[in-house]
Amino acid sequence: MFKEQAALERHLSESLFAVNAGVHDYDQIKNKILPSPSSFALFLLKEFCRHLQELHIFGARKFLVTNFPPAGCFPSIAARMTPKGNCNETMNRRINSYNKRLPGVP
Repeated sequence: MFKEQAALERHLSESLFAVNAGVHDYDQIKNKILPSPSSFALFLLKEFCRHLQELHIFGARKFLVTNFPPAGCFPSIAARMTPKGNCNETMNRRINSYNKRLPGVP
């Protein structure tokens, strides 16, 4: 697609990278002993930053970062709740802890 390295680098530096990662981690940890919501959020943010830094090394310069939606209300989660259809508010509180810290990510 790119015949010259300079053209690829220019393309990467001008591209917008939309990134959102980690929301499903909150569903995968449901049966495990969890750290506090705060420490888990910090762990995810640290990993997220590491991945952004890797993209930056490859030439990405513009990022659109969004917060996590209330995944505890996703149909696949709510269907497993008792009574069926209720949101998993514990998961939503944990996600909220992440979202509150996201704007402070360098």
